[in-house]
Amino acid sequence: MSFSTDAVTPAPTGERINGAWQEAPGLLFADRQRLDPGSWVADHAEATGSYQFYVQARGHRQCGEFDGRPQHGWCPPGALQLLYPDELVFPAGAGPARFLHVTISPGFLAQQLADHFPGFAGGEFKRGYRSDLALHRLARAHEAGIDHGLSGQQLYFDQLRAAILSRLLLALTTLAGHASTIEKENLAPFRTRRVADFIEENLAQDLRLDTLADIAGTSKFHFSRAFRNTMGTTPHAFVMQRRLLRALGLLRSKQPVGEVARLCGFADHAHLTRLFKRSFGMPPSNVAAGDGLTAR
Repeated sequence: MSFSTDAVTPAPTGERINGAWQEAPGLLFADRQRLDPGSWVADHAEATGSYQFYVQARGHRQCGEFDGRPQHGWCPPGALQLLYPDELVFPAGAGPARFLHVTISPGFLAQQLADHFPGFAGGEFKRGYRSDLALHRLARAHEAGIDHGLSGQQLYFDQLRAAILSRLLLALTTLAGHASTIEKENLAPFRTRRVADFIEENLAQDLRLDTLADIAGTSKFHFSRAFRNTMGTTPHAFVMQRRLLRALGLLRSKQPVGEVARLCGFADHAHLTRLFKRSFGMPPSNVAAGDGLTAR
């Protein structure tokens, strides 16, 4: 289970950490934001002995150093940069910036590469900015979730971070010159039924990806992809669909909207109303009052 920290704002550096999440031993995600409108220089170099992936959610002009090599120019949205464990980065730039910082220990990376890409024999990651549209979309979705207060929807973030890790692994092996593909995985029917039954029985709870993966007997990094391949939708989308259908049944039985939201695992009355209206074209109060969406 991931550990998260609240946002902090160290004023002297002009940087804000919007959140940090320890997803597994050796895997840390951080949403970092540089607030300075003008030119800025970090007050110290960064090095931790781990692989550092920087995914730019928003573009900015960069003029720092990566292991003593100047990096000047526009760093576009979706750009991916990698820092090796024995290298230093001295960040500097111009204007506001926001990026997802992923720290991966050598041991965790080696295990994940062995699991996902058993034929990968290693190689040198080519330097420079590498734009990745999928990573850009994932980083922006993560950013939007933080900014819109979805911290209570942990399955949403679990799933996003698993997808980001998979994409980083693919980018690492591809840009190192290895033609890699992620092998298509599926869940066995009995495992799929076990997970679906657990979800149905625990819709009121804050479900987590690692819990569902444990029930399926796999790691959460494999589970998210295998679930989608098997069910045709993501775990988060499946859970929300089941919650909405459960809510529809309870509303037809004249239960109060606020109570229905609680029983179905929505954050609050407004959360249920927003998603219900998007899916069914009317607010839940209409169904509770006996208008529309009658059973057939």
